Amino acid sequence: MKTTHILHIIISLALLAGCSSSGTKHPSQLPKIAQINSTHCYNEDVETLTNRLNEFLQTCYVASKFSSNTIKIGDIPLGTRISLNTGSAYPYSAELRAGINDCKTEAKMYGIDKGWSEALYQSNLAAYGKAYECP
Repeated sequence: MKTTHILHIIISLALLAGCSSSGTKHPSQLPKIAQINSTHCYNEDVETLTNRLNEFLQTCYVASKFSSNTIKIGDIPLGTRISLNTGSAYPYSAELRAGINDCKTEAKMYGIDKGWSEALYQSNLAAYGKAYECP
């Protein structure tokens, strides 16, 4: 097979994978359609939790040189939203808000479907500063 044919096949598969990814176009949409979510109360500030979740996402989803994943961090009322972008969609997001429900920081974590349940579990461990495994 010629090199150009192989290259066309690889590019076609990459485009197909990007188009078929599940998630939302913007992280603010995820709470409305997420199939899995969890809420946690932490005795840490928003900045500390943002840093821990950023490290978790960097380590588990972005660090590969073949990954097109990125992390988006943005301000929301009383806190920060940290989200994973797979290049075409947002399948994971955590909203961190200070002083909610007697928590120093409350985190609402969202996964687009049940396949993200392990990611929510592991990111909770990371938020607590505990050892985690990449899903």
